[in-house]
Amino acid sequence: MLGLNTKDTRLLLLVIALTMLAPFLLNPFPVDSELAQFNAGYPDLMQRFVIFGIFAIGFNILFGLTGYLSFGHAAFLGVGSYAAIWMMKLLTMNVIPAIIMSVIFAGLFSLLVGWISLRRSGIYFSILTLAFAQMSYALAYSVLTPITGGETGLQAKISDPRILDSNAGEFGRANLFGLQMSENVSLQVGGWDFTFNAGYYVAAFMMIISFYIAIRIFRSPFGMMLRAIKSNQQRLNYTGLNSRPYTLAAFVISGMYAGLVDGLMVAMDTQVGPERMFWTASGEVVLMTILGGAEHADRTGPWRRHDQVHGKHCLQDQRYDPASVVFLHARRTGRFRRHRDPSLHRQGLAPDAGHRLHARRDLPAGRPDGGWRAHRQALQAQEGLRFRRQGPRAPPHSQTARSLSWSLNHGNSRS
Repeated sequence: MLGLNTKDTRLLLLVIALTMLAPFLLNPFPVDSELAQFNAGYPDLMQRFVIFGIFAIGFNILFGLTGYLSFGHAAFLGVGSYAAIWMMKLLTMNVIPAIIMSVIFAGLFSLLVGWISLRRSGIYFSILTLAFAQMSYALAYSVLTPITGGETGLQAKISDPRILDSNAGEFGRANLFGLQMSENVSLQVGGWDFTFNAGYYVAAFMMIISFYIAIRIFRSPFGMMLRAIKSNQQRLNYTGLNSRPYTLAAFVISGMYAGLVDGLMVAMDTQVGPERMFWTASGEVVLMTILGGAEHADRTGPWRRHDQVHGKHCLQDQRYDPASVVFLHARRTGRFRRHRDPSLHRQGLAPDAGHRLHARRDLPAGRPDGGWRAHRQALQAQEGLRFRRQGPRAPPHSQTARSLSWSLNHGNSRS
């Protein structure tokens, strides 16, 4: 169903059922009961449930799949919120253009932040994202007051030069083609009173779509690459694959999810202020993702044995390791990305010795390690020249030395 397997389809249908039936499930007690105070089926509260659910789903694409912990997603919340409110002030109170612009601007800003922050990893990446979030908060609070409204914030008003619909009341109300987001429909059944809110079901529909897209990302080859990065990024780099575009793409997708959250929050409340960019908002989504269960490497299932993927050879550690799966697939198919080292060619070594990894489709079929032996000999010659030139105690920091170490340790690992 929709490109999903049976397990994912059942999960998606369960989420749809729980989301659609939330007004009933969150109001288990009659109105006149003493336990009615524990009912949680309030329209604003239910709307926040699904909106922050989208936020956690998007953050899990970055943190759960790649292991990169970002403390700067509050900045994307603020940027998208300001983009959405300006669309409502200048164009229309319809939520569709506001949501689209919030996603676009949040994606562009996350591209900028990710391009800089992903030069580092671990705690350094987290601190960089936190610095960007706090810098954005400070700019929105003081320097960019003409755009952000400063401490007061922004709100859609009747005096705004709105192009498509100028009559929005004293304070503009968001709508979906004329349907007010705050419009409620009540249903009374016995002693129960159920409230159905238009804004909640718009946000719930967006959450279901977001959840479906996240499932497809998790099950795609792109998702497998992200799992490989989280499992062992160094081993993945040794295959010749550049992991940075994948992490940057995951960061931008996560930022666009935050932009979608911005648009829905503005549709619920058209008052936008810089407090949405404070660092506590980033901490909240981290806690939501961890408590909800961040994606983890499943060490069982079809990836436990390599013979179920590429042949009869099993992974040596008999554990789920996406980096090993990606490496073995690249080694089998010869899809290593080749990095040439001109210095090897200048020294008159083997013609193909300039490849960082010598795995090619045109290796001799009768020699399983045909190109690897020449590659190791060329690298050994290269290191011999280097040590004779720099001395035996010189630390081999070059990429060639790292490739040599990997080749000597793993080049003959064949059953």
